[in-house]
Amino acid sequence: MSCGIPFIAAEKGEIEYLSKVSNGRVIAENSIESFYKIIIDLLKNKKMINEMGEKGRDFAEKYCDMEKIAMILLHNIGHVISNE
Repeated sequence: MSCGIPFIAAEKGEIEYLSKVSNGRVIAENSIESFYKIIIDLLKNKKMINEMGEKGRDFAEKYCDMEKIAMILLHNIGHVISNE
């Protein structure tokens, strides 16, 4: 995501959730045929590749920066402590 290009992953676990919240990825069934179809579809649609890459990059910049994650964590810890 941080590279600004879409990626293809099997629809299991945390990656499925991230694909939905970032709106920048394609999820394939865990089969060779499904991955093949998505790759071909992406190669035929450069606009979709660019849009997905931009959305993934935006998501990574907003939510995956270590400093931002640390600040959110500190905020949440402070909130928990102040409510005790």
